[in-house]
Formats: sequence, C-alpha cells, structure tokens
Amino acid sequence: LNNNNNNNSNENNTVWTVYILETSPTIDVANEILQKAKLHEGNQEEYFRLLSEGYNSILGTIGGLGPVSNKLHLINDHAIRLFWQLQIKNCLDLLKSFSTQLAEYYFSQKMYKKAASYLVKSDCKLSIAIKKFPIDEKPILQEVISALTYYLDSILFDFNQIDLINDDEQIGNFILQHFETYAPAKLASIILDSSLQQYNQNKAIELLNNFIKVNNNNLKQNRVIPLQQKNVFARALLEIDLEKYNEAIKDIFLIDADQLIAYIISNPKLI
Repeated sequence: LNNNNNNNSNENNTVWTVYILETSPTIDVANEILQKAKLHEGNQEEYFRLLSEGYNSILGTIGGLGPVSNKLHLINDHAIRLFWQLQIKNCLDLLKSFSTQLAEYYFSQKMYKKAASYLVKSDCKLSIAIKKFPIDEKPILQEVISALTYYLDSILFDFNQIDLINDDEQIGNFILQHFETYAPAKLASIILDSSLQQYNQNKAIELLNNFIKVNNNNLKQNRVIPLQQKNVFARALLEIDLEKYNEAIKDIFLIDADQLIAYIISNPKLI
C-alpha cells in the first residue's frame, strides 16, 4: 500500500494505491528451475546454482506443509484432503529429482560423501546407485568406502526406501562382502535388522565365520564374548533357514540366556 498523503492538503485528498501481487505455485517454479538446470549442464557453476536453488525451494515448501501433513486425517472433505496429499507427493517427488541431479553433480566433482548424502534422498535404485561409486579403482579411496558405507547404512535401515532395494542375490552378496570387509561390526545387523532379503545364506555364514572369533576356552564354557553374541545369533538364524538344526542349536547355547531372550523378542521367527 502506498500512502501519497500530502501533509499540507486536507485529509480528504489522501490517495491510496493498491498493488496485487500474483505468485506462481512453488511446484511450478521448481519444475521450471529443474528443466532450466538440465539446459545448463555444460556450465557447471550455473547448473549447480540452479539445482541448489530448486532443491532449497522445495525443501522449504515441504517444511511448510509439515503441519498440514500431520493433520490430513482430520480433514473430512475428500477433495481437499486429496489436494493436499497430491501437493505433498509432488513436492517429495521433485525433491527426489533434485537430489538425484545434485548427487550426479557431486559424483562428477569426486565429492563422494556429498554425493552419497543426496543419493540417499533420491529415487535411484540401489543396484544403480552402487555402480556410481568407483569401487573398481585400485586402490579404492577411503572416502569412497566411507561414502558407500554411509549410503548403504542409510538405505537398508530406512524401511520407507524399501522400493529402491532390488531383489538381486548378487547385489546382496556384494553388500554383505562390503560390510564384512570395511565395517564387520555391522554385518550381523545387516542380516538381522535391515531390509536386505536376497543374498546367498551360505555365503553370509562364511562371512560371519570370518568375523566370529571364539577361542577354545569360551567354547568349552558354552559361551562367546558379548560383542560376538549377535553375530552368533545371526548365524543361528541362517542355519535354521538352511535346516542345519544341529549347528543352530550349538550356536544358540553359546549365547547368554538374557541376551538370547532379547534377540528372540526382536526376532520371533526363532520361536
């Protein structure tokens, strides 16, 4: 509002100018930014600027939709509820698209940890995502190992991302081998707690055996050190699946009773 009031004039001479500002929906603007960014892929600086601008714009919009999302179940009007559901879905889909492009940008810059952080938020399938890391280079960079481990850890334990995980035994074997080599303490958790389903169970037992270190004294006492009990429990479950019941029973007796109860509660398939 622009008040052009002249103090020397009568108050009846006050003039007001009204401006009407029309804004475009954030989703439309973000879509335009994404398409424009793709036209500037040859100009890395401009490409990155546009992607960052679009990503932050959508992220802010999603943050603003948070309160609406939490109260969707309270909206009785089906049309209104459907409208907001579509708005939220479109924003999330756009965020994934921007994340995919930003991940690609950081891979091109060999900034693997940054790339992994955006890849986690993208809609890239697990099997495709793994191939983006230069794991075949020798020697493999520590940053690549850390970035890939972070990505796998984030995806496999986020059950909202289960659609991105391929039912591919070869990929599953690779993931288990990766953790056995670079993060062996997480191997049992990958087997017991993650959404990874497809892998060779005999191979998994072999990898667990590489990590489990049970000395003769502990075996005679029918127990293993606490740090290894989760690994032994994971091996027992695999042995049950493979119908190796005698081996499974031996492993179960190596675990402390209170710890075994806790594991059974979290894995009722053993009952």
